Amino acid sequence: MSDKTLTEAEWKKFAKGRSLKDAALLKAMAELDKAKTPEDQLSALDDIEKQSELLRKASKADKEITGYLDDLDKALVKERKLAEAGAKKAAAEEEDEEEESPTLLTTKMVPLLREVPKGAVLQAMIASVGKDSVVLVSRKPIGPPRRKLLTAELGTTSGVKFVTGECLFEANAHTFVLLTQAAGMAKKIKEALLKQTGQRYKIRVRGEDPNDIDDDGEPAEPGPGSAPPVAPGKAGDAAFELALEGWRSARGAAVTKLKALAKEVADAKLPDSATAIIQMSAVLKNLTAEPRTAQQVNELMRYVNEDDIVLDVCDIDGDIRTPMVNALQAMQRAMSN
Repeated sequence: MSDKTLTEAEWKKFAKGRSLKDAALLKAMAELDKAKTPEDQLSALDDIEKQSELLRKASKADKEITGYLDDLDKALVKERKLAEAGAKKAAAEEEDEEEESPTLLTTKMVPLLREVPKGAVLQAMIASVGKDSVVLVSRKPIGPPRRKLLTAELGTTSGVKFVTGECLFEANAHTFVLLTQAAGMAKKIKEALLKQTGQRYKIRVRGEDPNDIDDDGEPAEPGPGSAPPVAPGKAGDAAFELALEGWRSARGAAVTKLKALAKEVADAKLPDSATAIIQMSAVLKNLTAEPRTAQQVNELMRYVNEDDIVLDVCDIDGDIRTPMVNALQAMQRAMSN
């Protein structure tokens, strides 16, 4: 049920006796009331926002109307967050229900891996048994149902070990940040990706400890667009790289805490557990792993300071915000010198 501020009945009660051209707004509110899917809700909310702004411009001298519209805007923000969470949940469920196609492990990974040097951060799952490994990367969180796909590619379910993490661009290489020890993983992933995609990538692996690093032993292959964007004049700057390492550490601690909290929420099986997990997953995606431009750093600073979920996690499970803010401030200082 929508916030009452966004309902036809509440608006009509407020607008009674006022000469307002509000037919389009009422229609949008009616569409929101009838919306059955998150996509329909988001469309109706966009229409309400548009009509609200038109009314605001036409009635800017009327403080009562603008005051009501201020409350309406706040309700819009709240409802949009709920609808977006619902849309993400629906998309995740749809993905889980789709046919387990082997192309997810081959041709469909190539364009995804191509986006990593441009700044994309992918979710990763690696299945290993003996000397053989299979890699899966995705823009969305990879759930346990995908294990079946990986074991089918391996040809066995016996003794298979699964590792999850992220794939990002770091040190001019496709870097897998995994929840395991890094030793020996780089060559396994490199060979698996070559077999699965026919592409040869420079691979680097970081474990849970930022200092636990494994490299495939081959030189990087620089080329147009292969390096991440850097702040002008800051590439190789010792102060900047030190500040960036501070961000990696603060982000890593936040990611560990968020994932642990998400597991606790999932185990609790509360009515709103699914929504909470989706919201925490969104935070993980928004914490850019390698911010190297002033714009990226400033956007992260704004996000960490203002995002409701980040602040909620701080209240529930300890302060993850302050270490990240301190690290970002250090990066800003390094960029300005």
